[in-house]
Amino acid sequence: MLLLSLPALAGTITVDPGGGGDATTIAGGLALAATGDTVQVEPGSYMEDVDFAGRTISLVGAGADVTSIVGTGSGPAVRIDSGEGAGTALSGFTISAGVATVEGDDAGGGVFVEGVDAQLSDLVVSGNTGTYGGGIMLASSEATLANSTIRGNSAPAGAGVYVYGGSVTLTDVAFEGNEADDGTTGYGGGLLIWHADFTGSNLSFTGESALMGGGGVYANTSTVACDGCAFTDGVAASGAGIYLYDTDLTLTDSSITGGVNTENGGGLCAGESSAVTLDHVEITDNTALFGGGILVMNATLTADELLLADNVAQGGAGMYSDTSTVSLVHARVLGNVATASNGGGIAFDASTADVQADRKSTRLNSSH
Repeated sequence: MLLLSLPALAGTITVDPGGGGDATTIAGGLALAATGDTVQVEPGSYMEDVDFAGRTISLVGAGADVTSIVGTGSGPAVRIDSGEGAGTALSGFTISAGVATVEGDDAGGGVFVEGVDAQLSDLVVSGNTGTYGGGIMLASSEATLANSTIRGNSAPAGAGVYVYGGSVTLTDVAFEGNEADDGTTGYGGGLLIWHADFTGSNLSFTGESALMGGGGVYANTSTVACDGCAFTDGVAASGAGIYLYDTDLTLTDSSITGGVNTENGGGLCAGESSAVTLDHVEITDNTALFGGGILVMNATLTADELLLADNVAQGGAGMYSDTSTVSLVHARVLGNVATASNGGGIAFDASTADVQADRKSTRLNSSH
């Protein structure tokens, strides 16, 4: 008789703190899981640190409104960094109180993913702290994050989410009130992207802040594409909405409004060989010393259907271009105010410019 060896079927393990499942803790449920299994977590508040420990499984909560992982404060609340496979998934939780600030264990206070193409979705990541990535660290992976809220996390670098290397996609994610500021430094209040390929769709950044650069997003030596993204009421020394260093950015159907800077580039600050492409973007009501709406320095900027309106700066209220190449098609530059220098609309310094203003530009810019 020929006996066939069949693969084991994936199963579902239930975690119920009341004792009605296979385990009463998430750690207990994970210990019972094998590759391909789903660990289903019933409503409750689970005060524990969770480690996937190499298991390629789906960890699924009953919903972020009723199921929470509360970290112990001695490292990331959730770890996925032990060679788990591409089918690894985490969804349906609020994750809070993770603390990753100890040298060698200082990244991803809420969720730490390294070298794993994990799928994260339907999460609320709130009130976590780290040195790198207060809310989430996604390192050297092709991870995805979708349908989630990243709120009230803190770290000197990437308070909300830190993307380090790899290729990462975020879809339908709201960033709210994350803060990158330890008193001496701070970059990327909402999101920090470092040496990575990043794609974002339908992202919102509200009230994000960074002591130095990038209230909403700070990107360094990366390629960034963002479609349908909104930046509102950011605060930073430079780039309250977005700060770029040697980065290629494509921003489409997006807006940057209400940003406040103490230095340059109220909405968008692009420097050091960055290449920026804007398509149907509105940059309005931002404030800075120079470049109330946009500052480009040693960079290139190409825009089609760009609105620069009601921005304020000492000089170059709508845009300040320094040693850069700028091309604007169908640009509307309206109601910007330079308070102490020239360039109520746009100021060019040692730059090459091709500007085609839209005839709908009716409100005057002014210089004082």
